[in-house]
Amino acid sequence: MYSLDDIILMFFCYAVIGWAWETIYCSLKAKHFVYRGFLFGPYCPVYGFAVTTVVVCTAKVTDNLVLLFLGGMVVSTVFEYLAAVFLENIFHLKLWDYSMLKGNIKGRIAPEISLFWGFAVVVITRFVQVYVLLFVKALEQRFGHGAATLVVLILATDTTFTVLNMQKFRAHALLLESRITDERARLKQEFETAWSKRPYLKLGPESQLKQLELYLDSWHETILRKLNESEKKFTWNERRMLKSFPKLRFIEAPDFEEIKERLLKK
Repeated sequence: MYSLDDIILMFFCYAVIGWAWETIYCSLKAKHFVYRGFLFGPYCPVYGFAVTTVVVCTAKVTDNLVLLFLGGMVVSTVFEYLAAVFLENIFHLKLWDYSMLKGNIKGRIAPEISLFWGFAVVVITRFVQVYVLLFVKALEQRFGHGAATLVVLILATDTTFTVLNMQKFRAHALLLESRITDERARLKQEFETAWSKRPYLKLGPESQLKQLELYLDSWHETILRKLNESEKKFTWNERRMLKSFPKLRFIEAPDFEEIKERLLKK
């Protein structure tokens, strides 16, 4: 049986391991350093919750690879789904989107990702857990309850700062959304007025279509020029989130989603 201190410290270890895995994988994929993780610190709680839950619940069946695989797949998928629902309902935010994968459910989870979770948990339980447990016991032997207490304090503090920061980020995104929407409406009115006054109808259908396409293609640049230069810049963490999570989008701000990469360069 695992003690509460064991569980807290194992959770933290797997959260850090999960962060390291995601950071390395995404950095290699993007060909530049990508600091993953929703929280400020170098840990991903979803990995900590998922793997620790499976390790604790399958402690008596570690020799049964089928149960380990199924347990890892189901538990991890449930945690990932709940994490997505939490972000969408509390912050109106999506950090990942599996919509392009077959069998996905609302882009939150997908069979392909669940299979990865299953294999990952088997590998961790059979080959990594023994070293994590040795590390946990060494910490407890040296620092007693202090180690687990420190982990709780760190995570509680980080979570508080992250929640406050994300609320500000959402407000910033909605402000930009409002500015972009207003500017698009102004540009649309301006174009419709110009279209009605100028002799575009003398042009052939292809020329008219090309004129319209050029206008639509240039609205990003026009809005970027019109946005007030004194507009509040993205904070370090906002920039990190936008760069580290390419699929990040605020559900309430579709126009911001379309132009966010250009705004990052301001």
